[in-house]
Amino acid sequence: VVGAVVAEDDDDDDDTLPPPEEKKRYDVVVALGATEAAKVAALARRSGATCLLVDDTSSEVVKREAFCGPYAVKRRLSAARAVAAPWTKVGTGKRLAAQASTLLSRHSSEDACFAVLLALHQFVAPIPVAASDINPSWEKGVFRNAREFAKMARCCGKEIVAALTDPQTKEAIDRLNELDLRDQVGSYRVIVSNETPQLEAFSLCILQQNNCFNCDAPILTSPAVEPLARWRGEPLTAEADRQILIGHLDHQAAQTDASKRKPWSWRIVVGANPAYDAFPCQHQIFYPESKVGEPASLPSFRRSVGRLVRRSS
Repeated sequence: VVGAVVAEDDDDDDDTLPPPEEKKRYDVVVALGATEAAKVAALARRSGATCLLVDDTSSEVVKREAFCGPYAVKRRLSAARAVAAPWTKVGTGKRLAAQASTLLSRHSSEDACFAVLLALHQFVAPIPVAASDINPSWEKGVFRNAREFAKMARCCGKEIVAALTDPQTKEAIDRLNELDLRDQVGSYRVIVSNETPQLEAFSLCILQQNNCFNCDAPILTSPAVEPLARWRGEPLTAEADRQILIGHLDHQAAQTDASKRKPWSWRIVVGANPAYDAFPCQHQIFYPESKVGEPASLPSFRRSVGRLVRRSS
């Protein structure tokens, strides 16, 4: 993956991007806070982009320059074709442009990266991390959608009925259906704010026990991250490892000098994953005692279920 950053006030002869005659191209252009439509459009043309994605802080004239595949926002005929024939690439482009706008409006690097990966997957080349789609969609086709629904009904009929007859679980499923479930941030916020036994059984049966959507999520082998070898100037031992996990918890097993003696081990204050960083007052507690001899973890955070409450997972 090759990227470049170009500012609007760069000179027109800026050589950040290769000239059109070169084979190298940029498949996706992302406009962030852009205001000059002519320059953005020229940049997209010069890069040979398949998609121009525009965030919510850009001006309205720039937003009208957005396009993805054969769909272009400013072309009325394109929009009409997307509505009339949603199964076509024009329809896919329209849905993708709207989804990218939602992702970019969250102003996080992870969501922006996901928006780009979705665009690449649909119009440039298969991207495994963006491929698994459990939503019924035009992209999957009528036969695949029907096959997946049939498997769900055959394998998980009891769990589906229980979920749809419980009001809170039904509301959660309705909200999830409004999302692309590859959107980890949006789906995670819905799930942890509406956890019920029925939703847990529904998800377990469909996604894990029967894998009704044939999803595949192999454990990543790269990048290879070396584990910590030393801590506080000494080689890392099993005892030191336990003390790191126990952290600042007010417990006799905590590290004598480093622990702040708090009612929690660690507090999440910043992170790169907005799915897990979106909840305030997150406490990670590692209790030294457990049945398996390793510290037991108890994450706790505050979330909205019509009112703010503290939950553990």
